[in-house]
Amino acid sequence: AWGVENLSEHFPQLSTCVYSSTSIHAWRDQIDALVGRPLRYIGCYAATEGMFGYEIPELCGDQNGLYSFHLDQSVFLFRKVDRGEEKILTIAELQEGDEVELLVSSANSLVNYAMGDLLKIRSIKPTILFEVMGRIGQGMNVAAEKVSADEIQQAVSLVSRRENISIRHFFVYPGKSDSGRPNYSWTFCSEDLTQEK
Repeated sequence: AWGVENLSEHFPQLSTCVYSSTSIHAWRDQIDALVGRPLRYIGCYAATEGMFGYEIPELCGDQNGLYSFHLDQSVFLFRKVDRGEEKILTIAELQEGDEVELLVSSANSLVNYAMGDLLKIRSIKPTILFEVMGRIGQGMNVAAEKVSADEIQQAVSLVSRRENISIRHFFVYPGKSDSGRPNYSWTFCSEDLTQEK
């Protein structure tokens, strides 16, 4: 509408994008192009129930998708979901590599609310860092190999950059390779696709 190639002249001081509720991997290249320069991206893990975590660059090494818990407003418990265990854990009992469902409690800890979000604990020292893997049951599992929604988004972003195309939508589903082995099959939707790609 403004007849400009990007927004850099209109927003010369814009340097940081704060985002929430989605993985940024699929969108950052498009946002950078829209703004006209690379931005710094800082994520918040928020929901209607409250603010649960932040990407703190000094703690996560500027790696998007790694959050630290916001411990000020909620009491957290966790239901361990890997290897079929149903154990409830406190924050002090979390171990690196744990896959847990987030349970949010009221300040008196009398009510536990299951968020349905699957978290993977990436580190516990010097601080707990976690990744939001998606919703419980949202990921895909082909031949006992699990892949999260965020990993799928990262793969789409990689293909978009590698092939220099804008992928507007995609489908991923269990399939079989030419040799008959189980694999992930993909369909990409883009106005940039040609027969050669």
